[in-house]
Amino acid sequence: EPFIGMEALQEHAKNGVPRMLTGIVLDGRRSARQGMPVRIGDDVVGEVTSACVSPTLERPIAIALVDTGKIEENAAVRVEAGADRFIEGAMTSLPFYKAGK
Repeated sequence: EPFIGMEALQEHAKNGVPRMLTGIVLDGRRSARQGMPVRIGDDVVGEVTSACVSPTLERPIAIALVDTGKIEENAAVRVEAGADRFIEGAMTSLPFYKAGK
């Protein structure tokens, strides 16, 4: 039976989604903020959706919505933190931490 949004879901199932969530582990002590652009080289490939300093990992982490074709484990990224200011980091899979069994 048809429902609202069915066509969009069928399109994503057929062609894949344009953007996906990925983790970013940041260098230094500064955390990113929601809405900050994520860059690979000079190209904007996504946007930070949430970020914090992780007490478990003892470093800043972020989750970003990134173009699906640009997601690559350990890819170097730069989060734009203002005019000519960047926070360096690397993409990582989610979740950031997996508890031992």
